[in-house]
Amino acid sequence: MDGKCKVLSPVGSFDILKSAVFAGADCVYISAKKYGARGFAENFSYREIREAVEFAHEYNVEVFVTVN
Repeated sequence: MDGKCKVLSPVGSFDILKSAVFAGADCVYISAKKYGARGFAENFSYREIREAVEFAHEYNVEVFVTVN
């Protein structure tokens, strides 16, 4: 980290990912379908995680994948 404040957003679907990226998030965290702690989130299949990372990186947004 460069010492600047970062905006980190939880993301439970691809639509929310796009909203977070376009709203200016610096980082997002996502989870696979069976491994997320937030029961209401759709979460991502393994293929969708790959696509989400590729999309986020196009906009220089870091992605953290959580396992809870």
